[in-house]
Amino acid sequence: MKRLWFITFCGLVLWVAPTRSLPQAKEDFPSEAIRVVGTMRTLNTAEYVYKYANANHKFGSKEEITEFLRTEGRDSPPLIDISNPAQHEIDIVTDADRTHYWITITPARDTNKSGCGPAAFSDDLGVIYTGKALGCEEGK
Repeated sequence: MKRLWFITFCGLVLWVAPTRSLPQAKEDFPSEAIRVVGTMRTLNTAEYVYKYANANHKFGSKEEITEFLRTEGRDSPPLIDISNPAQHEIDIVTDADRTHYWITITPARDTNKSGCGPAAFSDDLGVIYTGKALGCEEGK
């Protein structure tokens, strides 16, 4: 039980801590990058809380984590809506025995956008990698 509270507390601290190290580029990039990274922090925390909240101690799929966030009340604005991400694609993949997971948040690939928005990638280590697609200009 102490471990669950510790993980929840650490996740909350990481989620609340401002992301001031992101580049302050043009227009909406900083706010969009903050939303992407904030969502990734929420998903990383939710995976570990889900894992230790269940008797089998397995990581959850995208559907399970979405439902877990909905029922536990942890899905709140300004984060990206996980079940309907609109301008983003969110994927959560687990291995066969569900002891590892990988999360990607990428810009949606539609005909009106170039897919040059911020993206984030993470796994069960909790390290979040951010970036943009090759060939994207700084202002796109």
